[in-house]
This record gives sequence, C-alpha cells and structure tokens, in this order.
Amino acid sequence: MRRYTALIIAYLLSGFLPLTTQVGKNFEYEYALFCSWLALLLIPTAAFISRASQTNEVPKNNLTTSKIFEFYWIFFISPLFILTIAAITFWNSLCLCSPNGYIFWMAILWYPAWILAHSIHNLILRGMTNGYKKTHIMAIFWDLT
Repeated sequence: MRRYTALIIAYLLSGFLPLTTQVGKNFEYEYALFCSWLALLLIPTAAFISRASQTNEVPKNNLTTSKIFEFYWIFFISPLFILTIAAITFWNSLCLCSPNGYIFWMAILWYPAWILAHSIHNLILRGMTNGYKKTHIMAIFWDLT
C-alpha cells in the first residue's frame, strides 16, 4: 500500500504543479506537456521512495490478481487522478480553453508518457526486488541517456 501512496502523491504533484505557472494554465498543449514531463520525473522517483522491494508488493510469478489490478491501475484508474484535476479546473472556470484541445493533447502527449513512466516505475521496482541497489539502478538509467 505504501507504493500506491507514493504514486498518488506523484500523480497529484504532476497534475497541480503545471497550474502554478501562467503558461501551464493555458491548459491545452502546455498543460499536457508539463504533466508529461512531471510524470516522467515523479512517477519513477516514487519507486525509489516507496519500499515495495521490502514489502514484496511486486509479484514474481507470471499472472496473478496483483498483476491484473496493476494493469487496470496503470491504464484506467490512475489517469482518473489527472482527469479529475482537469474537471475541477474546467468546472471552476480557471481555464477558458477548449475541452476538445485538452482531450487531443492529453491523448497525444500525456497518456503515452504516463504509460512509459509507469513502465520505468515497474522496472525500478523489479530491479529493487531482485536485489539491485538504488545507486546501481540510477547508474543504469544514467548510462541510457
């Protein structure tokens, strides 16, 4: 459960931080772009903060209930956090922009970055579960850049 707490905090930060800038309040392309960048930074960082490797939250066998829940979490449940932030912003008229433009840019920019961020998150957790140290995992990703 600790793992999901760290993820929810990362979700909320990646959804609300772009709204603190004037450019991010434009809420279409800029908001989607900022949310994408923040997701790619904060969600993998949440893997280092959560101690899922010690609580064995990452299953090692092929198909379990946990993996099915993880699939639904990544593709359907977790995007609701950002979409809820957007809905609140639209309802409070904090942004006078096009909902169609928002949906388009979120589908093109944000959703693929969201899935990639969760993939990196799960790779980091898998490495920690298999005994790699956090410094080794960071060195692996540093060498990829």
